[in-house]
Formats: sequence, structure tokens, C-alpha cells
Amino acid sequence: MAEGLAARGHEVRVLALADQAGPDRILRSQPRGLRVPATIMALARAAADHDVILATGLWPEAALAARLARRPFVARLPGDPAWERAIAAGLNLSLEAFQSAPLPWRWATFRAVRAAAFRAADLVLVPSPFLATLAQGWGVPPTRIRVVANAAPAPATGGEPDHDLVWAGRCVVQKRLDLMAEAAAAAGASLLVIGDGPSPPPAAPHITRMAPAVPPPLWRGRIFVQASDYEGHPHALLEAMAVGLPVIATDVGGTAGCFTHGVHGLLVPPCDAAALTAAMRALLGNPEALRTMGTAARQHADACFGTERLLDATEALLHEAAAR
Repeated sequence: MAEGLAARGHEVRVLALADQAGPDRILRSQPRGLRVPATIMALARAAADHDVILATGLWPEAALAARLARRPFVARLPGDPAWERAIAAGLNLSLEAFQSAPLPWRWATFRAVRAAAFRAADLVLVPSPFLATLAQGWGVPPTRIRVVANAAPAPATGGEPDHDLVWAGRCVVQKRLDLMAEAAAAAGASLLVIGDGPSPPPAAPHITRMAPAVPPPLWRGRIFVQASDYEGHPHALLEAMAVGLPVIATDVGGTAGCFTHGVHGLLVPPCDAAALTAAMRALLGNPEALRTMGTAARQHADACFGTERLLDATEALLHEAAAR
């Protein structure tokens, strides 16, 4: 995003948390009581020389920095950061339940701060109608929400596939790699998992694990599979379609808006290993469907999820915010 906007003549400055000190880098290892004020002040100083703050993370800090610098604040919402942090810490609640359930004070505070940060934004950029509805539930007025789909990044290319199934991403609990592994075993399918994280798939003869790569070599699979309990607007699935892979994915969050069932791949119910297995068998046993769906998926990704389309929409949105 930053490179694309800079190539269009915009002056772009990127600030981020980092493990090592450097220009425009805020040390992650600092105590929170020092890191948060340092982040707010660094963002405010940078914003003084720019027209708009666009935040893809650190939303509460960005909201306060925008107020200090008196600059418009655009927040990009990829999901519910409070819920994702809570379940990573062991809280066992669905995304839907988390929105209104009584919570321990720590997570209730995170939930309230998250909602306040997005309500403070002049505009909220979301990649799917599902996330637009989520933001409205936090009190963000619909008039301040803009839906702009994610882009499929330039895919990696290579040789012939050497696995039946492939998945890429961060191995976290909501990705349900355990369910994916179970379904693949029942289908007699080999699975390549590209990524790391705290909830990897179980060790099994039919599973190969690979460290994260940018871009991931999704071409090594015949089908991209996603078994998540939740997705906002999955990047890896878009990238797989751009490679020319048919997809099998659970019908959760914004996933159904990414492709058409029966044309570019198959949608299955969440938390249903039998349905996931049946879909794997159906496609792996039908080479013609693999070919036609893969071709259709590539064409769909090119037409609907191009980088230039995302840059056009983001540029227009930033101009809109700057004019307020």
C-alpha cells in the first residue's frame, strides 16, 4: 500500500512497532506505560507534516495522535483486534458472543477502547460488508464506513504441484488447522501448511510444514483450503485464486463474498470435518473441475481484486478524509 501510494506521487511515511531500534520504528520491548505515550507522540509529530493518518494497527494511539496533530484519521479495519487478542490468551468465545457478553475487566476494557478508537475515525475502511456490520455494532456511523475489498498480491510462480492441498497464514486457533488436518487425513490428501504461530497443525505423515514465505509458494498445492471459524476478508484465499487454484473454504465472515460457490471453488459449513472432507474428495476426484474452477478463480481475482483497484479506492478515500 505505502509503495503504491508513493509511486503515485504521495509523500508516505510509515511508523511501526519493531523489535530493533531504527528510523520510524517504536521498540516493542518497551514497557507498555512508556511505549504507548511514545507511539502517540511519534505519530503526532509525523502527522504534523502530512495530511492524513491512515492506521492499519495501533488504532487507539493513532486516534489520540490525530487529535493532538489536528489531522484526519482513517482507520483500516481487518477484523476485531480485541477478540483476536482475547482468544489468543485463551478466552473461549465466538466473535459474535464477544461483542456483547459479560467479560473479565481486562477484555471488557480492550473491547471498549477498540470501539472508541474506531468511533473516533473520520472514515473507517473495511474489506467486506461483514466487517462493515461489525463496525456499526461498535457505534461507527454507516456514513463513515467505506467498503474496499483487499487486493490479491502478485503470486509466486513455480513448477508442478507436489501436494493435494495447501494453506498459508499465521497458525492461530481460529484458523482451525486441527480440523483441516482431520479432514485431509479422512480424504487421503496431502497437505502443505505454510506459516508459523502458536496453534500449528498436529504432526502427521500427510502434513508438511514450511516456514512463512513472501509470497508463499501456493502453486505447490492443487487446491487451497481454509477451515477457519472466522475470516474478515482472507488475503491468502485471494492470493490462491490469483495463482489459479480452486478454493475450499468455510462459510464464515467475509469469505463468501470472495468467490462464487461451484464456480471458483466450494463453500462448506464451519466446524464440519465431514463436509470439508467431502469437498476435498469431490474436487480431487474431478480433474476437469479442478482445471475449470482454477481458471475461473484466476480470472475472478484479476478482475475483482487487483492492486490498482485497491490503490484507486484508497487514494480517493484519503482525499475525501483530507477534505473534511
